[in-house]
Amino acid sequence: MTKPLTMKDQVAIFVRYQPNCDIKDVAEALDMASTTAGKHLRALTDEGVLIRNHNGTQYSYTVAPGADIPDEVLPCMEQKSDPVKILAAETKAKELESKGLW
Repeated sequence: MTKPLTMKDQVAIFVRYQPNCDIKDVAEALDMASTTAGKHLRALTDEGVLIRNHNGTQYSYTVAPGADIPDEVLPCMEQKSDPVKILAAETKAKELESKGLW
């Protein structure tokens, strides 16, 4: 039996899945407060699991080489198709094509 993932594990897994993400990305994807996401990101950075970079506006995070991160798939990483959005995109594409714009 595997041990359940901690919130910190989930943050590390998400950053591996979505490199160069920021606190807002992590908080939204994992449905947590930005203060909680920031706490876990700081802890993982202090432990050497993540690397924090400043892009001129905000901090972004990537996984450090050789970091030990659980090999799991989080619900936010699974692709979900939305039939309504797909139909809307197809309709828009046909409209643009009929106008010669695509």
